[in-house]
Amino acid sequence: MLLISYDDEDGPKIYRVDPAGYYKGIRGIGVGVKQQGANSFLEKKLKKRTDYTQEETIQLSLEALQTALGNDIKSTEVEVITVRKGQAGVRHLSADEIEQHLNTIAERD
Repeated sequence: MLLISYDDEDGPKIYRVDPAGYYKGIRGIGVGVKQQGANSFLEKKLKKRTDYTQEETIQLSLEALQTALGNDIKSTEVEVITVRKGQAGVRHLSADEIEQHLNTIAERD
């Protein structure tokens, strides 16, 4: 299970909780069949820098997914949801917004 929270001193946090109740705070994580590739990618990126903007965080997440899968993804094949401090609930990005992020990633490469 993953728990997402916000601490005024530490900022946003992700906690991975196992069935026995043990938990660990982490900066980013992949889950599922290809989680090892995503986690390796995130570990390398988050070692160098942690002060990503929301736009950069979305792009980093999409890059991690593409790296883990080993190919490019399409905006219609992925769902992106954001959570912000001070914003009630979650926000789903549209396919057009996701496409813009994917284009920015492609232009950088």
